[in-house]
Amino acid sequence: MSSPSPSNLACLKAQADFCASMADLEFKTWRNLHDALEDSAAPFANMAIRQNVRMLGDCTCVPIRELLQRVLKAQRDLAKSARALKEWVRKEKRAHRAFEKMLALL
Repeated sequence: MSSPSPSNLACLKAQADFCASMADLEFKTWRNLHDALEDSAAPFANMAIRQNVRMLGDCTCVPIRELLQRVLKAQRDLAKSARALKEWVRKEKRAHRAFEKMLALL
């Protein structure tokens, strides 16, 4: 049995790292969904995106590269949605405080 080529090993490592990071990301994202509204979630999301960008650069296997590209797009879309949701919550809280002040004046 011949040993795998360095590019095959890189793909296997990228695939293993990808699976581990996705499992970790999924667990933390769904377990702590409410944290998406807090600043503490942003560094984790950015770290996961940077890690997948590095893996994408190291991988020469086309199917895994395509999968990583789709995951990166999904991660970026999720980060954008989380920011939009966080901003909406801020606006709603401000509106609620303004409403409470108005009621207090009555």
